[in-house]
Amino acid sequence: MHQDVAFRDWYIDRVRHIRQITPRQAEAIYLVRCGLSNERIAELMGICVNTVKSHLQAVFRSLHVGTRAELVAEIDDTLGLNGETDHDPADRPPRAKNSSD
Repeated sequence: MHQDVAFRDWYIDRVRHIRQITPRQAEAIYLVRCGLSNERIAELMGICVNTVKSHLQAVFRSLHVGTRAELVAEIDDTLGLNGETDHDPADRPPRAKNSSD
């Protein structure tokens, strides 16, 4: 799943405000959402795989989820990305630009 930089930044910023998630944990969550492995996440973040696992385990405990799919579903639901748009329009994610724009 490819997302543009504006969406990535929006997503990470919003995730950071959920249950005191750290900026690095939020970045790892975004990369999980993109479908990346722990090894690839570690490479992109410049950290070891055990640190990625530690970040994700802390988030799993905090959000009371047990799998990566549950994590992404919980975060997306909290951010209103599952089709429910009861949030302020200014708080919605930026739209990806079409190549024809």
